[in-house]
Amino acid sequence: MDRRRWLGRLFSTLIVPLAWPAARLLAQDAPEQATLAERLKAGLLCRRPEESVFVGRVADKVAAGELSQEMVLSAMKYAVKRRPKFPFFYFQAVVFRQADALGVDLGDPVQPMPAQ
Repeated sequence: MDRRRWLGRLFSTLIVPLAWPAARLLAQDAPEQATLAERLKAGLLCRRPEESVFVGRVADKVAAGELSQEMVLSAMKYAVKRRPKFPFFYFQAVVFRQADALGVDLGDPVQPMPAQ
């Protein structure tokens, strides 16, 4: 093995693994985290604009402090577990029941699409 390869391998095995974490620490961009509305839209597989609007209303009620985030996330978890392919309507039913118990108005429910 010649000197250039030996020095190259030495450099790559010692210096590069130490430089990468240092560069990560010095990076100023904080990791982005999804908002509650984005998490709900992705988790509930929202397909129609009406579903996205409802999820936005629920996220606004959480931001206003009228609904708890833990309750909304547990309702999403229940809906996904109950019906993995179409969880939105289970989520909507659970959230409406709990919002009614708390006296929170969520507007009109989203109606399922009619069968063709």
